[in-house]
Amino acid sequence: MRPLLKTVPQALFATRPVHLLLMETTGEYCHLCESRLPDQARALNKRTGTDLEGIIAPEVWPQVLLTCEVCFKAQQLAALLQSPPASLLYPDEQLTFSVNKETSPFVYEKKPVTRYLLDEDNNAIGSPETVELVIVRGTTESARATINHFDLNSAWYAEADNTLRIPLQEHLSAADLRVHQRTEIWGLVDDYVKRYRQLLELNRDMAGIMLEHGRLLAAASGFWSVWATLLWEGTNDRAALSAVLLPRQANLAAAARAEGQATPHDVFPGTHPDVFR
Repeated sequence: MRPLLKTVPQALFATRPVHLLLMETTGEYCHLCESRLPDQARALNKRTGTDLEGIIAPEVWPQVLLTCEVCFKAQQLAALLQSPPASLLYPDEQLTFSVNKETSPFVYEKKPVTRYLLDEDNNAIGSPETVELVIVRGTTESARATINHFDLNSAWYAEADNTLRIPLQEHLSAADLRVHQRTEIWGLVDDYVKRYRQLLELNRDMAGIMLEHGRLLAAASGFWSVWATLLWEGTNDRAALSAVLLPRQANLAAAARAEGQATPHDVFPGTHPDVFR
C-alpha cells in the first residue's frame, strides 16, 4: 500500500472539489488497492465511512482517502456486519510499505491459490483448480484487519487455507477485478525487470532510458507496491526504484499549489520517500 504525504495549501480548499484535490496531490490511484482510477472515484471519509463531494473544510482533509468503488463498498459492507476495527492502517497516517519485508506491514506475493467455483447453494461446481494470484499479506494485526475490512484480496479469498471460493455468478460478473489486475501487472513488471537487467549487462548507458520507460509504464498501470516489490527484488537498487516510482517535482508542486497554480505533472505525486526503512 503506497505510503503518502498528503499535503495541500489552505488556499486551494476553497477552489478545488475534494476529488480533484486528492488526484492532484496523490495521483489517480485508489489509496487502498492501488488500482488506476477512472474519472469518477470516491472520496472516503475514513472516520465515518461516507463519501464526500464538492468543497471540504481544511480540517476534514486528514480524514479523506481516494478510493475505487469496490474498496468503498467493501468497507460499507464491513461496517454493516460489525464495528470497524480501531486499529486500521491508512497510507497517509502510517508508513504502509517498505522494501524490507521484515518491517513492511503489507507484503505482496505471487502464489498458487486453490479456486472453487460455487453454485447458488454454495456447492463446488466440478473440481477445484490452481491459479496463480498476487496476494497482499499483512504482517501485523492492524495490517490484517485493514486487508479484511477493505477485502483487498476480495471477499472470497480465505488466508487460512489459501482458497478462493467464489460464486459462479460473481466470477462471471467481474465485479471485483482487483486481485486479477494486480496479478496481471505483476507479470508486466516481472517482464520489465528481466529486460532491464539484461540491458544493464549489454549497455549500462541505455539503462536510464529504460528507467524512464518504466516510469511511464508504472504511471499508466498503477499498483505501485507491485512495482516497488519486484524492482527491489530484481535490482536491490535504490536509485532505480526512486527513478521509476518516487516523484521528482515534489518541491515544484508544493510551490505551485501554494500560489494557486496548476500542479506540474509528476508520476505518483505525494508518495512518501521513506520506503527503504
